[in-house]
Order: sequence, then structure tokens, then C-alpha cells
Amino acid sequence: MSRISRFLLYFPFLFFSLLGTEFLRVDFGVLKIPMFNFFIALFLAINLMRFGCRVDCSITKLERNFILMFFLYTFVCICSVFLSVNINSGFSYISKLLFVFVFWAYLKSFNGLDARIIEGVVKVVSVTSSCLMCVILYKYIFVFNVFYISPVLTEASEVGKNQLSLYLIVTTSMVFWLWVGQDKVVSIYLIAFLIHVISLLLVFSKASMLIFSVSSILMFVLAWSKAGRLRNKRHLLNVGFFVVLMFVIGLLVLLSQEGFRENMLENINWFLEGGDQSYSTNLRKYYLSRSLDYFMENPLFGIGINNFPHYVGGATHNSYMQVLAEVGLVGFIPFVSYILIMFRQSLMYKPQCTFEIGIQQALIASLLYLLFINASNTLIIYVPFLLLVCINRKSEGNYAG
Repeated sequence: MSRISRFLLYFPFLFFSLLGTEFLRVDFGVLKIPMFNFFIALFLAINLMRFGCRVDCSITKLERNFILMFFLYTFVCICSVFLSVNINSGFSYISKLLFVFVFWAYLKSFNGLDARIIEGVVKVVSVTSSCLMCVILYKYIFVFNVFYISPVLTEASEVGKNQLSLYLIVTTSMVFWLWVGQDKVVSIYLIAFLIHVISLLLVFSKASMLIFSVSSILMFVLAWSKAGRLRNKRHLLNVGFFVVLMFVIGLLVLLSQEGFRENMLENINWFLEGGDQSYSTNLRKYYLSRSLDYFMENPLFGIGINNFPHYVGGATHNSYMQVLAEVGLVGFIPFVSYILIMFRQSLMYKPQCTFEIGIQQALIASLLYLLFINASNTLIIYVPFLLLVCINRKSEGNYAG
């Protein structure tokens, strides 16, 4: 297929994808194009590589100025969180900035890209996120005198809690493996990792903590199997011991807080003995039931894009079920097929550096978290996808370094 034919084929998908993003808030009543653009945009990102865009792999003076302005504006946004009551707006802005920065690296990978630039991008994501988390922790612990972020977020916005959890899953995975890749266990990336873990615990999203733990164990086993090439096993054991020690200390500190302890005991009691479920669990069960009902009404084409919140008054809290209910099997099969392809691509890729394992874990964890959240327009979820595309080009021999 020629480049022009491929462009004409994918241009409509690009157009409708942009309609659903946060950059162009085009509202057609019930047709905001929210979920389907997730599949379309990612599908488009992979295929546009073959379109043949010619981008010089060297960093130009214009791009150096862009990077400088990026850091300046990012610093301003982080500082502005001090003045914001709702922290959701803070990490929303940072997510957009990080997406733009990562997308720049993705465009550079069209015509070759030095591997050090990808590592630098991951470090930028980690440092920026760490600064943002420091501001958030300072605000809620020392300004609001609250040692438990979750109730504050829940009262303000349950959506804010879920979006922050997704943001932390992606960034914490990258920070963790940047730390593992250091020669010394105690380093600046250890501090960054501690900041992210504390934030993850204080938000107290059960799904995010479970998914991060499972994905960390999976990727740690992968790193252990390749310890001869990445880092020696003694270093990995030291890191593992440090992680367990931090988890135990953090859990003991949090359990000393009455609100956190009561919430934890209620969840453990419900898991062991059954009984009344939490509001969040009941809400998800209700939306799951309704999404299945709407799917059965029209299994092939669904009820229409974004019609589920129009009919029910809320989202499904499950990205996969919302696709199934709104676009039926016609949209669900390619959507899930693409997700499975990305899973396979991530697991089959043989990482050469630990930061690449962090990108893999961020991708896997974010895809699993889509079981508990609607995140089609959350730009942070595009970050591991784009970075995975960049590092896979390395295995294809397209890197300059």
C-alpha cells in the first residue's frame, strides 16, 4: 500500500480520534467520541511509523528551546498546584505536558533516535512526577493537616482519585526501575521512588496498589531471569529487601492513622466474612450489570458511542465494558485484539536496560487498571505506549545509538 493510500485510510480515524481528546473538546451532545478514540489513536500511532515521516534524529536549536520552555512551563504548573484546591487539575496539566514531551521523542524515532534520549525522557517523567507528588504531599499533610488523601479526594471528586491512581501507576513503575538500574541502592531515585510509594499508599486505591504489586512481581521475576545481563542478583536482592522493608514501615505508619486503619479493617473483614460492600464496589457492580444489559440489546453494534453515560448517568468504571456496550462486538474485538497485541509485544521484547522494563511495567499496569477506570482521554496512559514503540524500534535496528 502506498503512503498516500495509507494516509487516506487512516486520516478519518485521526480526525475522529482528535474529536475525543482533551485538546479539542468538541461536544455533539451525546456524541463526544470518548472511548473509541483510545483504540483508534493507538492503532494510528503504530501505523503512522510506516507512513514515512522524515524527522532528523539530531536535536536542533529549536528543539533545545522547546525543551527549555517545557521545563519552565512544567515548573510553573507544579508551583501553581500550591494555589489550587483540587489537585486533579494539577496532575491533569502535568499529564498533558509529559504527553507532549514523550510524543516529541516518538516523532524523533521515525528516522532513528539515540537510545540515551529515551532514557532521558523517562528520567524527565520521573523527576517531574516526583516534584508534583512532593507538592501534593506537602499540601495535604502540612497545609490541610490530613495524613490520608483518599477521603479528601473522594469528597472533592472520585474521578480525581482514580485519575491520580492511574497517573501514579505509570510513573511509579518507571521510577522504580530507574532506581533498580543504579549501581548504588541509596540514590536520588530511591527518594523519588519513596515519594511515589507514599503517594500511592495515601491515595489508598485498592485496585492501583494490587495492580502495581502484581506487575512489580512479574517484572522483578523477568529482571531476575536476566540478571546476568542487566544487574547481578545480589543487587536485585538488595533492592527487593529495601522494597519489602519500605512497605512494612509504610504500612505500620499508615495503620497508626485512625481513618486508614478503619478503612483497611473494613475491607479485610468484608473480604474474609462477606457482608455489605463499599459504595464503590456496589456502583461498579451496578454499572457492570447495566453495560451487559445494553450489550445484549444490540450485541453487534452496541448502543452508540458515549450513549452509556447519557442513559445511565455515569461511566462504567471499566474501559473494556464501555467499549463492549457502546460499539458492540464490531468495536470490542479490534479494541481487545490491539490490547493483546501490545501485551505480547511488551512481553516478547527483550529489554537491554532496566528503564525499559519500567516502560513495560507501566504499559501492563495501565492496561490492567482499565478494568477499574474509564481512561480513554487521560493522556498519561499514552506515555508507555509511545515509549514502547520507541524502544521497539531499537530492536529493529532503527536507533542511531
